[in-house]
Amino acid sequence: MLGKEALRNILNDKLGFEINVPDEAFEHDLKYDEAIRIIKSLKQSANKAGVEFGLKLTNTLESINTTSWLPEKEKMVYTSGRALHPISINFAEKITI
Repeated sequence: MLGKEALRNILNDKLGFEINVPDEAFEHDLKYDEAIRIIKSLKQSANKAGVEFGLKLTNTLESINTTSWLPEKEKMVYTSGRALHPISINFAEKITI
C-alpha cells in the first residue's frame, strides 16, 4: 500500500536489500483507499462495541527468488522478518488517521 516505487526505494535504495519485488505482487494487494475505508469502518465498529481495534501491518512480501540457496524451480519466495520492519513503520506513518 506504499506503492511500488516507495517500497522498492525503502528496501533496495535506502537499506541495501537485494529484494526483487515484481509488479505482479502489487496487483493482488488491497488498494490504499479501500484499506483506509475498511480501517475507519472497523475502528468505528470497535468504538461502538467498546473494544480496542488493532491492525497487523505486514505479513510477507512476494518477491523473485534470486538466491542460490533455494531451489531454482521456486520462482517466487516470500520475504518476511527484518526487511519488512521499515515497510511497516512507513506504512504506519502513512495511515495515522
